[in-house]
Amino acid sequence: MADSLWQDVQAPRLPPSRTLWLVTTVDLTGILLAFFVLVFSTRTLDRDAWHAANGSFRAAFAAQEAVVPMVPDSVGNALVVTPQVSSGLGYLDTLLHQRLRGDAVWGDLVLEDRLDIQAQDMRYALPAAARGDSVEAVEAWRRLAAVVRRWKNPVAVRVVAPSADGLRDAAAEAIRYAGFLTRDGVPGVAAEVTVGPQAGAELVVRVQ
Repeated sequence: MADSLWQDVQAPRLPPSRTLWLVTTVDLTGILLAFFVLVFSTRTLDRDAWHAANGSFRAAFAAQEAVVPMVPDSVGNALVVTPQVSSGLGYLDTLLHQRLRGDAVWGDLVLEDRLDIQAQDMRYALPAAARGDSVEAVEAWRRLAAVVRRWKNPVAVRVVAPSADGLRDAAAEAIRYAGFLTRDGVPGVAAEVTVGPQAGAELVVRVQ
């Protein structure tokens, strides 16, 4: 009697699926990925080999320094955004020297670390004739402001103090120089101070 009750009952049959293998594949892929991440994380990186390989790639693919002999007078400034492009630094340096050629104070500006393609800014030591409150110094800052007034790259004045005790005087000096440029229409001039082995003051053109 009981056997006859189950004769008409059939087990449900699910349609065959063609995507069930994806679950197994995803599981195996995740396990392999975790394994290789674990192996790599426990490995000590050979820094010398890494720097050697990195330097070879930079030498092969990095932008090389381009000499800009002359910038048209109608060109004010092209915004230099990528710090690795040394040709952009060369462009700004050429533009600054071209506009100040023959100037009694700013004519001999020298770009520091010219060959460093990783530089984030251009730094020029302030001439001694520009470090003061004389009429000649004020006129010199006015001539400089006329050149960098329309520049898209931000300009700053950085004063280096020999010790932390001289930071207050260095800040006052940096604010005074930045005020010369701001007064003559240069927007967003920053006054910066830092402690270094040798006191000095620098004109900084920031590379964004």
